[in-house]
Amino acid sequence: MALDMEGLLLTTKLFLKSNYSYVASITLFVALLRKCIVNGHLPDEIRWMIESITSLFFVKFF
Repeated sequence: MALDMEGLLLTTKLFLKSNYSYVASITLFVALLRKCIVNGHLPDEIRWMIESITSLFFVKFF
């Protein structure tokens, strides 16, 4: 029983090409989701710093 190496190689190449586009789209989605989460929480984390700087500015100049 001989293996069809050419057919197996062609099938593997087609499978890898279709997998690459799937993986690339999932990776892009996850990257954008992480960016939105980080950008959404960033102002909450530094809000106290912004308020402190604003308070110091008003105390010093007004």
